[in-house]
Amino acid sequence: MPDSPIFPLAQQEAVFGLTRRDLLKVLFKHWLTVAICSLVVTAITWSILLGQPSIYESTGKVWVQTDQQGTPSFLSGIAAYRESQIPESVDRKIETEIQLLLSRSNVEAVIARLGITKAQLAQPPVAYLIDSLPAWLVKPKKKSQAQILNETVELFLNGMTVEPLRSKTADTTSNVLEARFDCADRELAARALAALLEEYIHFGARHNRELGESTHRLVDSKIREETLELNDLDDQVLALTVQQASRTDIPPFDAGGGAGRDARDTTRDTSGVPLDTTLNSARSGVQSSLALLRTEILELQGKLDEEKQLFTNESPNVRHLQQQLDALHARLYAGVRSSAESDERLQRLDRQRALALERFNQLRVKRDQIDLYLQLNSVESDSRFVTETPVQPDKPLLKTKIRIGVLGPLAGVLLGLMLAGLSEYFDHRVQNAEDVKRYLGCNMLGIVPKVSS
Repeated sequence: MPDSPIFPLAQQEAVFGLTRRDLLKVLFKHWLTVAICSLVVTAITWSILLGQPSIYESTGKVWVQTDQQGTPSFLSGIAAYRESQIPESVDRKIETEIQLLLSRSNVEAVIARLGITKAQLAQPPVAYLIDSLPAWLVKPKKKSQAQILNETVELFLNGMTVEPLRSKTADTTSNVLEARFDCADRELAARALAALLEEYIHFGARHNRELGESTHRLVDSKIREETLELNDLDDQVLALTVQQASRTDIPPFDAGGGAGRDARDTTRDTSGVPLDTTLNSARSGVQSSLALLRTEILELQGKLDEEKQLFTNESPNVRHLQQQLDALHARLYAGVRSSAESDERLQRLDRQRALALERFNQLRVKRDQIDLYLQLNSVESDSRFVTETPVQPDKPLLKTKIRIGVLGPLAGVLLGLMLAGLSEYFDHRVQNAEDVKRYLGCNMLGIVPKVSS
């Protein structure tokens, strides 16, 4: 068949692609969809903004002296204590201060002190839209006090912004923290931020005070234990001393028959001589008693020697004196042994008492130091200072509303373009001569016009 302009033999290849002209055509084709989406989203956004209350921002500044910060060691000197030799970096200290400022305990204390409710805090725009819906459409959930408090704390923290001020001369940050608080209540904004800064400043002092009080109670209990131990040791020493003082280790002296009896022995009774009745120390009494025993032995030995010169060893007087001498030797040996054992027990008790007394004195000194700290450091604010007190804001914060007001129409336009793109993507119809040539590679023979009814 000859080549024909209507039915060419060599079919042209289909050309696919999307040009800028096609984008404009699609935009003009679906302009109504883009306009409606933009108007609807803008209307919804502005209705939310109109229902949202004004937000006020209060600002305060705190100067943190990181080089003067420190935590007292209440147990140093009486317990194991290790201090790091590597100094902590300033940036880490500042980050720690920011986290302390935003701690939940401080926020909960501020909420409890000022009686802050969720309605007074800045909430997301969607929350105000949900609150404005009728009750039959959205059923409110019952929440416990703990849940309400937790949500209030979260809203409070969401409204807080804390960051160190940037240096204007170098690429560093200063030790001054700037705290900003967004609140729906104009009067509450400055009061809540000032209360939070006050809680933050006294946080370290309160922590140290609680630690000091707990340590004081611990040291007091240990002092009572050491006191009981000292009293027990004193009772043991006293009992041993009384026992030593009341001993009768010197036996009664009886030379027998009266012939060999010394006139000095007539003053002794048959009950024996007490170990110590006049001295003030048990040890000196024991030594005095042993000395008396030795004197008695020497005297009796002299008497025995005299009797042996006059009588034989088998005579009654000699045997009797020998028996008494043997008995005194046995008493002396028993007295020396008992005295040595008593001395050893007294020395052991003295060592225990000395150690207990040393611990007692150390605990007393530490308790006095803690008492002095608790009296002099009731408020510790020497490392944190409020350099700029929060003031009541004059004008509401408009940057959030402006941002949302601008982003609303843009979101509507993007939604319209997305719907237009989806419509074109799922529309596979050939609508004009260019589509025929592009997708089929054929020339169009003719066009049937659209005829009205």
